Amino acid sequence: MITTFYFDEEMFQDNIFRDHPTTTDHILKTWSKYGCLAYCEKDKGYILKSLQNVPPKFSQRWSAAIQHLKKTPITLENSKLSDFESYNLVDKALTQQGVMIGILPNDFLELFQVDNTGKLEIISPLGIHDSKHFANSEKYSSLDIGVDDNIDDIWNRSLKNLSLYSKSIIIIDRYLIQNIMDDYEQGKETSIEKFSKYLSKNNKPYNINILSACDINGQRTNSDKIKAYLNDILRKKNYIVTSKITFTVGLCKNKFFSQHAHDRMIVMDKHAIQTGNGLDIFRNQPLGFCQFNIKNKELTKFDEINSRLQKNREPGLSSL
Repeated sequence: MITTFYFDEEMFQDNIFRDHPTTTDHILKTWSKYGCLAYCEKDKGYILKSLQNVPPKFSQRWSAAIQHLKKTPITLENSKLSDFESYNLVDKALTQQGVMIGILPNDFLELFQVDNTGKLEIISPLGIHDSKHFANSEKYSSLDIGVDDNIDDIWNRSLKNLSLYSKSIIIIDRYLIQNIMDDYEQGKETSIEKFSKYLSKNNKPYNINILSACDINGQRTNSDKIKAYLNDILRKKNYIVTSKITFTVGLCKNKFFSQHAHDRMIVMDKHAIQTGNGLDIFRNQPLGFCQFNIKNKELTKFDEINSRLQKNREPGLSSL
């Protein structure tokens, strides 16, 4: 559900930022919810300098967004969109870098014969309202899971880009460890293995922090079996070793989940993924109807929940 977009310093030449100040609000809100800015490192200083074209109260917000919101560096030989001679050339250059939207001042759109039927959208700042890619990001951030869905489609439409442009992952799921051990003992691929396989395709390291319950239905989990699975099976999987995926597992009594963390969630950087079935959507079993939404974690109680669970990890089970 993350859309990668690109602009250079010329975007801020558009008069829309002076004449219609709500444009800044909409772009920054869309970026915060659904976007990842692709930028050329060599041009970052020019972009910040170009903010002088924007009224001061908005330039400060843009500067903060460029510093704090999701972004990824890319390399372009020609980094100014207006210097490309045709839509086909800019389409090829940006889509090779995973960019889905290029934003130009409105007066520059006439440089391209653009119908936006290809992979890349070329739009003006005001055109972000009508972007099909951002519309899909919004749709797939809140589309519930149905019985006819498959996890490959869910990953590709909602989670692939979010994981690609994230660094840390925290999973809060009271049933996760019990379900992992049940599946492992039955010879099935576990949900955390399937989830890690998808992550490994991004070819980048991750640290996955898991918080789960140790006494579901009053039955205490066997810590020796969990450690054996984590150390002798999971952490030795080739795709996990090669991708440098690491795990930290902490267990709490189920009562703390009942009191403070009833809902399951997966948090990737600043986005919280809330699913009715937690990481079970990655289990080796048919999918069922399930709530699914992705939102900024500030709109959830994640920080409070995570803090409470971290403080109440069981002795001897706090870092497996």
